[in-house]
Amino acid sequence: MSRLAAALAHESSNVRRLAASALGKIGDPRAVEPLLDRLAHETQPQVRQYSIKALGRIGDPRAQAKLEEIAASSAEQAYNLKAAQLALENIQRTG
Repeated sequence: MSRLAAALAHESSNVRRLAASALGKIGDPRAVEPLLDRLAHETQPQVRQYSIKALGRIGDPRAQAKLEEIAASSAEQAYNLKAAQLALENIQRTG
C-alpha cells in the first residue's frame, strides 16, 4: 500500500490516476489520508475523479467533508461532481 500511496505524488498524471484506482480497489482505510492530500493539490480532472472514486469505495467518514466540498464546487468537471455524490452515498450507507 505504501508504494501506491507514494505513486500518488508521481510526476505522471497517468501514474497518479492508476495509483488512486488501485488504492480504491484495495480498499485499505490507510489510503484515505494520502488520497485526501492528493485531492488538495491535484489539478488533473481524471486523477481527481479516480481519487474521489477510491475514497467512495473505501467508504471512510474522514473523506466526507472533502467530498461534500467537491460535490458543491462549480469548478469541478460534471463527472467529478457525480463521482463525489456517489462516494458520499456510499459513505452514508456504510458509515
